[in-house]
Amino acid sequence: MADSRVVTKTIEEPADSLLFDREFTNSLVLRCPVCGDRYSHVQSAHSLLGGDESEGGYKGAEASGETPYRRDALAVRVQGESCGHKWDVVFQQHKGQTFLRIDILQ
Repeated sequence: MADSRVVTKTIEEPADSLLFDREFTNSLVLRCPVCGDRYSHVQSAHSLLGGDESEGGYKGAEASGETPYRRDALAVRVQGESCGHKWDVVFQQHKGQTFLRIDILQ
């Protein structure tokens, strides 16, 4: 399957301050990893199929591309409300641990 997403940058280990703002409302607020804007909307959730240990994606999440890793990943698509930036928050499992990365999209 060809990857239908166009990733312009991947952030493998995002700093908490890149993703979250706690000062705005005294709660964790997701922020744009490109410009830091605090206003965003979740657009969708989808599966990224793994290389050699894929189980066909996650139940209820349509496959929309591939991940460079062995196992499937779950991606949550987010778009900035005023900035318009798009990114996926990707949950990627590896050896019993779940890692989080950010894929900035075109």
